[in-house]
Amino acid sequence: MTVSHPFKEIEVKIAGARIRYQTAGEGSPLLWLHGIWGESGWRAHLQALSERFKVYRVDLPGYPGSQKPPWIRSVKELAFFMLDVLDALGLERTAVAGHCLGGWLGAELALLRLQRITRLALVSPLGLLRDWTTSPNLFYSDPTELPSYFFNDYEKCYGEARHFVLKDLGGWSEDFLISRQGSAYYAFDPYLHDPMLIHRLHHLEMPVLAVWGSEDKIVRPQHGEDWVGRIGASKSVIIQGAGQVPFVEEPAQFQKVMMDFLS
Repeated sequence: MTVSHPFKEIEVKIAGARIRYQTAGEGSPLLWLHGIWGESGWRAHLQALSERFKVYRVDLPGYPGSQKPPWIRSVKELAFFMLDVLDALGLERTAVAGHCLGGWLGAELALLRLQRITRLALVSPLGLLRDWTTSPNLFYSDPTELPSYFFNDYEKCYGEARHFVLKDLGGWSEDFLISRQGSAYYAFDPYLHDPMLIHRLHHLEMPVLAVWGSEDKIVRPQHGEDWVGRIGASKSVIIQGAGQVPFVEEPAQFQKVMMDFLS
């Protein structure tokens, strides 16, 4: 019988900053790192993962719920801060899964402490771009345009999934503005990538999974070849019919892929 574990929301002070995180489940730890623009509709897919793992989801510094120390101005600097987060949560060794910006961050975190990350799942990660000019401009877009970038077929999404990017698609809400500013700190310039990251990836020694939606408009799934081509123990999986957020558009396929990799 499947047991549902409710998520608890907790605030802690880490290196002088107020950080909010959510946790649920039992078993081996799994740290989930959210994507660019935050994650309004995160609960469903993490609830499924919490049936097998002790899931920790952190609101990244600069996003609603968490303060950003002024010295953090890049994903690499954010990765150093996440070492303090691991310590604060008591995660000496943990699996890490990250979506979009969180995938890029997960890779940088793993590069800092290879021995602390047991497995690394990268879901539609930013960080590598063959040509950044082919990606849509997320920062200058009207809020109503964002779903067309993140989803293959937004009209098929329902319930909480419809609010994955923004709770109020009709206006520039406070959460939207905070999330846009937080995202700009990490991914505006260079746009959505670090041109030097590809030269560090061969140092990753843990098993690595790269998951892409076949219809991703922000970072094309062909970039999975660039990730796995540089990492030894790695593989890439394409989820057909999904866009940038495969765990929202194709949750059953996504959960099977993740459970097979993490278990």
